[in-house]
Amino acid sequence: MAGFRLGTLLLLLVFLSYGYLTTDIRLDFWAESELFNARTFPYLICITAIILCVLILVFSKADPLNVMPSRTGIVRAVLLLSLTFLYGLCLDQLGFMVTSTIFLISAFIILGERNWIRMFAIAASVVVTFWILMDSLDIYLAPGSWWEILN
Repeated sequence: MAGFRLGTLLLLLVFLSYGYLTTDIRLDFWAESELFNARTFPYLICITAIILCVLILVFSKADPLNVMPSRTGIVRAVLLLSLTFLYGLCLDQLGFMVTSTIFLISAFIILGERNWIRMFAIAASVVVTFWILMDSLDIYLAPGSWWEILN
């Protein structure tokens, strides 16, 4: 139990520092008064993660004898972290919609899903819904440099 709580406390510390560093995001004069700006989503992520960490600490009932993750869990975590790093590298070239769809399908495969129709339907619907939401808020998501080559 101590290892589990220690990991959750470390995550809580990371997200508290993330929230503090979010205040350093510079805004132009016009964005300061808007409801949605460059700080909005980092704040939402920070607040959500802090709430989840506190809930885990309060309501966790982990077995104190089984706090070590399995080898497959560690491998999956490393693969998901690597996938997140690749997502950041490919975002400018492939654009939001393509990169996010590939990212979600790859994450589903790493986590053990094998139904291709379900994976593609969920990934595409999440990405398109998020893109529509961002477009309705007038937040531009670049299509990527590959789109410029095609046009």
